[in-house]
Amino acid sequence: MIISYKILNRFRSKSAPFNEYNYEVMLMLTAMDLHKNQVHACDASKQGQYYCLICKAQLILKKGVKMVPHFAHQAQSLHSNHYGGESIRHQTMKYGLYTSLKQYYNDVRLEPYVETIQQIPDIIVDRWALEIQLSAMSIGSFQKRTEKLSQLGYHVLWLTELPKLSHGMYNLTQRHQACIDPYTHTLYSLSDDGTEIIELSQLLPIKANRFIGIQQSVHVKDWLTHINMNNCSLTVVKKLSRLHIKAFLTQCRLKHSVLEPHLSLMYQLQMTDEQVVKLTGFVFPEQIYFTTHPILWQLTALKALKDGVIPHTSVKQCLKSRVFADKKIDYVHKMNMMIHAYLKILNVT
Repeated sequence: MIISYKILNRFRSKSAPFNEYNYEVMLMLTAMDLHKNQVHACDASKQGQYYCLICKAQLILKKGVKMVPHFAHQAQSLHSNHYGGESIRHQTMKYGLYTSLKQYYNDVRLEPYVETIQQIPDIIVDRWALEIQLSAMSIGSFQKRTEKLSQLGYHVLWLTELPKLSHGMYNLTQRHQACIDPYTHTLYSLSDDGTEIIELSQLLPIKANRFIGIQQSVHVKDWLTHINMNNCSLTVVKKLSRLHIKAFLTQCRLKHSVLEPHLSLMYQLQMTDEQVVKLTGFVFPEQIYFTTHPILWQLTALKALKDGVIPHTSVKQCLKSRVFADKKIDYVHKMNMMIHAYLKILNVT
């Protein structure tokens, strides 16, 4: 959970030495009792004393009818004023997922404090660490949290709410994109109550933030087994429609700039719109690793071929990488696979 920098600064001055996890424990579903046992809020007593697992500050037990039982720091009002209803949504999803997992798995822990890395994953199931992220967070924090848990042997999965669907495409924010499993091309989402897992698989970016994919519900009972078997076998190459490419070129021309890169390459190649439609617009599975529009890098490859040079160097210079919570991506290898597949389509060896 995230709060604004302004609120973070106010919280820093009132708390113990600050680390990047302080902001996510202002509202918690578990706490430590006087005997240093981790206690769930739903099992806690109003007469007990409970403390934060990280900063050791005394917490307030909140039990009501409108939201999931939880513990709150004394500065709770700062958090809720910024979040509105989002923290309630996060807690509801987390507790719903936890209770569902408990029915089918033996080793399920809610908000376990991993002391060696000072980190509290939302849920741990066996060797899976599950993190629910419903608000913006820096990619550095995504990657740092993922890396630390991975170093301890956990398989880290990030879950979000289901992205919005418009005109047959999903609108994925940078947060959604960071949560994609880059090895299976899959985004895992939760229903509002956290009891249903919604999988968006075979994701392909049509634009920088617009994706197509297959949506299906996965039963909690079969979920982790399903993930283990869900090796990405996506080999289908999509082709942008003539209408899509023509509309894209129209948008480029509306910029009224001689520096517009797509139009500049078309001019250098002496290509017509129809030739661009025919020779570019191929969306390969590896496109998910890059935000650069396929028309741009494919025009760049064509320009290199015209100049009699290997296209890889030119394409590498124009490609921008898409970043994920898992940063162990060999982008050069993915680029080479993508270019090789494109050259095969052009019948260039």
